[in-house]
Amino acid sequence: MYQGIAKTVVTVADDGRRVVFPAGNIQRYLTKTGIQGHFEMELAAGNKFVGIKKLT
Repeated sequence: MYQGIAKTVVTVADDGRRVVFPAGNIQRYLTKTGIQGHFEMELAAGNKFVGIKKLT
């Protein structure tokens, strides 16, 4: 992601499901140490991305 090469992110949800989504959706949370924490993703019908927020 640092060089703009990564197009997708693969992660695991709390319930064990594998989640794949475009890297640009989480780029604003990227720091020098990577992306850390828990996030909540909002999806519309057909799993269309609506938004993502970092949980505190």
